[in-house]
Amino acid sequence: PSCSPDGHRRAGFCGRPVRLVLHEPPAAGEVLQAWARFEVASAEPLWPDGSLLPEEELEKAKRTRQSPLLPWMRAEVIHRGPTAAIIINEQLLGYHYQWLSTKATCDEAHCIRVYLAESTPGTSSSGMQLRCLE
Repeated sequence: PSCSPDGHRRAGFCGRPVRLVLHEPPAAGEVLQAWARFEVASAEPLWPDGSLLPEEELEKAKRTRQSPLLPWMRAEVIHRGPTAAIIINEQLLGYHYQWLSTKATCDEAHCIRVYLAESTPGTSSSGMQLRCLE
């Protein structure tokens, strides 16, 4: 994320919202969710396409004001005609990278990876699972 118009701040608050546009979103009637987290850019996605996660698992690991160090950020999805907007961190919770830097990893790029998912009936105790779409 860009912390300021001048680029990333090395110190102080970093927490501007990130906004994305989907130019070919699923139909507006589908229950679409977007979840994001920081990951090593070169690593395989933690939630592969087509795989299922219990919704309750993501909710337990969702960042909030009370738990700012948890990894998952739930993004807002807004359908706008033929596109959809995804807004991450609209509540200005800041960003916690969970990044431990060493001599070997200090230059390794990390990114916000956004996962799109649809709700499906499942076998978790809450009864809902999320299928990763992209």
